[in-house]
Amino acid sequence: MALVIAASNFTAVMFGGVVITFKQFYSIDFVKVVAFEMVSMVHLFLYAWPADYMAQLSHQISESVLHGQWLGKSPKMQRSVLIMMERANDPVIIKVDGLLPALNLETFGVGLSTSFSYIATLLAIFGE
Repeated sequence: MALVIAASNFTAVMFGGVVITFKQFYSIDFVKVVAFEMVSMVHLFLYAWPADYMAQLSHQISESVLHGQWLGKSPKMQRSVLIMMERANDPVIIKVDGLLPALNLETFGVGLSTSFSYIATLLAIFGE
């Protein structure tokens, strides 16, 4: 589900400017396209923000386990801490290998900057 929504919103945000540069709009149509772009950006942000927060919490948990007071404790507790350390080596990241990069705020920013680059390039080429 995250793949479909993130991919569709990335596509909408990145290529929405192409529609704006190639077609002459009436003012109401332009407002509709801009509103669609804004909703797509907000929707993508609402997926990227919690995913980024989850990755940060995963990193904080691994740091807390590492720096905790577990030396000199019972062997059962040390085994439990060791298991937690092994699991903390792989941060919790939402991604689909080959299709969707790690969903976080950095990816959101890259998508927005790519979108604005496409729009600026098309506007420069067509001289509008």
